[in-house]
Amino acid sequence: DRGHLVDVRVTFERGDAAALARRAAAEGPDVIAAVGGDGTLNEVVNGLDGYDTPLGVVPLGTANDFARQAGIPPDADHAMDVILLRKPVRIDSASLNGRRFLNVSTGGMGAEATAETPSQAKQTIGRLAYAVSGLRKLADFEPNHAVFRGGGFVLECEFLMFAVGSARETGGGTLITPHASTTDGLLDLCIVEHMPRREFARTVLRLRRGEHVGGEG
Repeated sequence: DRGHLVDVRVTFERGDAAALARRAAAEGPDVIAAVGGDGTLNEVVNGLDGYDTPLGVVPLGTANDFARQAGIPPDADHAMDVILLRKPVRIDSASLNGRRFLNVSTGGMGAEATAETPSQAKQTIGRLAYAVSGLRKLADFEPNHAVFRGGGFVLECEFLMFAVGSARETGGGTLITPHASTTDGLLDLCIVEHMPRREFARTVLRLRRGEHVGGEG
């Protein structure tokens, strides 16, 4: 209706969005739009790796963490207005084990809870599904051992979770790296060391609000 040619590509399984974005980028479009949630966006970003094609986001997923931080409206029509009417903004992305990410890469309990959240639960109760999976993970509550190195920083510890953030939030609005920025060329690291279950539960509440930085453990 607005005079733009739109070619819609439908995904059916994991990896489709990355492959479709890669093929589309080679054709030289003005923009490629990721229509879905943070998982779809992650795949499209990886499909565009090596290309200079502008990326648009129409946030129709469960959490939409990146879109919310970027100020992209949750309404699909208004999100399309951002793509059609605003100039692209260059931001950072990070690479881990050959894969790119825009937002936050996590390990430990948070990552496991997200990975084990069923798709059906996300469709039924939305972002609350991540919280339910997190409570289930608390029952297991096993720490991991790691050595973290970066610049002059070295920490060897037992940890429950960690996050490397190019942006501030993940997992449905948890501000795990609340001071991170997608335009400062830096990654923020948050490590939650092993602690008693009750203390960790209190720490998770502070994590949700971004009030944990510098706290004990």
